[in-house]
Amino acid sequence: MTANTAIPTSLEQIESQNLVISLADLKKDTVLIQEIQTRLKALGLYNSTIDGLWGPNTEQGIEQFCQAVHLNCLDRACRIKLKALSKKG
Repeated sequence: MTANTAIPTSLEQIESQNLVISLADLKKDTVLIQEIQTRLKALGLYNSTIDGLWGPNTEQGIEQFCQAVHLNCLDRACRIKLKALSKKG
């Protein structure tokens, strides 16, 4: 994200505006993480507590989702594009 660009606050905003959020910013946003965990759980890709905390189960769920839809969500630049996830569940 550029300095003048607001950090997305929901999966709907990410999808509707075709935004990308840095992994560092995502890990700080407990509300957005809860939304992601909820979507992943609905898809059967997250079996832990929906707590809004980034951890190995959240990361694994995102990786499984990306593999299922043939996306490379977590790339070397540590950026994650969640547009596809916002359309699921």
